Amino acid sequence: MDNQKSVESNRIYYLEKARDYNFNSRAYTNFLSYFSRLLKKVSKNKAGSIRFLDIGTGTGYAIGIAQDSLKDKKLELFGCDVSEDMIKIAKKTYPGADLRLFEGIELPKYNIYFDLIVFCATLHHIFDPLPILGQAVNLLSENGTIIITQEPNSIVNRYLQKFLKLIKRYPSVETELAEYHQYITFGLSPKKIASFLKEKGLSVELSYTNATFADEVSKNIPFWGNIISKPFLLLKSKFLCLSFTIVAKK
Repeated sequence: MDNQKSVESNRIYYLEKARDYNFNSRAYTNFLSYFSRLLKKVSKNKAGSIRFLDIGTGTGYAIGIAQDSLKDKKLELFGCDVSEDMIKIAKKTYPGADLRLFEGIELPKYNIYFDLIVFCATLHHIFDPLPILGQAVNLLSENGTIIITQEPNSIVNRYLQKFLKLIKRYPSVETELAEYHQYITFGLSPKKIASFLKEKGLSVELSYTNATFADEVSKNIPFWGNIISKPFLLLKSKFLCLSFTIVAKK
């Protein structure tokens, strides 16, 4: 496996998923609220126009949340993705955004710097995410911020995946390859990513959340799901949360 193969796997996988992706993403209300609060917090002291880049934008899910959450800010919206089908949908939904297809190894050539760069459930799709992350750092404006969120925490995710296999809930081969670090390595190392960003000169804040897991519980357990999921939202420990978030500031 290498980065080029992971790109091809994602293109094939999302060829079938593109149409339903936007609709399914709207069901993740806990994560939507979590990400909205995060964007407001990070952007609170950013004056003037904010250049916002969503890497791995898909159908523009994070761009939509940014538009709704930061209505008091002037936003210049940019996004890129490896899936042509996803980008086509995003362009129809967000005609005012600069949305580009890219090959997944080198980011598009932007001749500007960005105040806010987002990786929303993106890095676990990439075999080696550090090169793309390094390119993103080089695109940051002075006092710019990178948000990495909705990424699998390997400490907890490995036990969940083993349990799902025990009850014979197997992902397809296509899903495993596209969501590489979710299923094959059981998650990314938040410490490794944080260390990489610190070496690049950024200040790093690492936190943990169950927002997406709570949404999965609500979606898959009829009637009682919303009630059962609430306690998971209160947990913040790396030993009890399925996802992690990194906020890195220049």
